[in-house]
Amino acid sequence: MECPKYHRWNFQEVFNYIKSFGYELLSTEYKGINTRIKIKCPQGHITEKSFNGFLSGYRCLKCCGSEKHSYEYIEKKFIENDLTMRMGTWNGTLTMGFGMQIIPNFRFDYGYYAGDLVKEHYVGGHYTFD
Repeated sequence: MECPKYHRWNFQEVFNYIKSFGYELLSTEYKGINTRIKIKCPQGHITEKSFNGFLSGYRCLKCCGSEKHSYEYIEKKFIENDLTMRMGTWNGTLTMGFGMQIIPNFRFDYGYYAGDLVKEHYVGGHYTFD
């Protein structure tokens, strides 16, 4: 039995395919379908992904809202959005929690109580209507 033939994309084909979606290929060479290439989306965001990912529909993470953020970025956003940390003891047991203003009228809270008999987690959301 003969193995099926797969299409091997060359640089110009990859360039033209990516361009057909309004993206720009910034890499100057193409080594294979699973090798990362640098592309620019129509909105100007630059990303690296494999051509296989692009073929599968994985395009600009910023445009679709799925961008991965660094720890520093997330920490900065928590501080900018009023992150509140709470720690203390109650009857000699640890209690801790945090709260964060997500949007102007919604706040998220989490708490943990490490009691001797019961360990409790608390999650809450507070929405205010204007």
